[in-house]
Amino acid sequence: MADEGQSDTSLSSLPVEVVEQILKYLSPYEEYSKAKLVCRLWYRLIERIRTQQLQEFENAARTGNFRFVCLKSNSRICPLPRFSHSCCAVGTNMYVFGGCSSSNTAFNDLYQMNLRQRKWFRLLTTGQPPAPKECATMVSYGTKLIVFGGWRQPSRVGLNMSPKFYNDLFIFNTLTLKWSEPSSANGSPQPCERAGHASCVVDDMMIVFGGAQRQIR
Repeated sequence: MADEGQSDTSLSSLPVEVVEQILKYLSPYEEYSKAKLVCRLWYRLIERIRTQQLQEFENAARTGNFRFVCLKSNSRICPLPRFSHSCCAVGTNMYVFGGCSSSNTAFNDLYQMNLRQRKWFRLLTTGQPPAPKECATMVSYGTKLIVFGGWRQPSRVGLNMSPKFYNDLFIFNTLTLKWSEPSSANGSPQPCERAGHASCVVDDMMIVFGGAQRQIR
């Protein structure tokens, strides 16, 4: 509330250029979509901001001029240090699965980060999750995560285990928090065991390319 005798200032009374600079501080995860509903002016400004940001990203990708910023989490929960994990985003959430520690211990835990709030959550899932592994791929399909392949290398401590490669496929429902392992169609060709491959989703298909079956990379 403005004090008596002072004029009340709102965003609508500011120059358009100033409003645009203020809107750039919004998070692109969910806040952009909400701001676009305020009025036609905000809709037009948000669309222009998104177009500018996309052009800046494409220019950075073309020239290799990226600027990385370390973001601090707003929660005490966070994944243990790891590498060769799988990661993808669904909506405003990023998911991290598996990976390996410095002692060659593989994980099969699943973490979720709310990109807007910058908070980590360790998900309590149901169903049978994939085995602990690294170098698997995880892609998003609607509200589901699809994990394929990967491998587990021998641990440097404890039991002496031989390396194992996988060609199994698991689906995680981000709404029900449940893992499932669909059965492949009879007679349908299936990729062989592999790790370090590439996967992506095109329309209703998941494409898998390359990978390795060797312990030595």
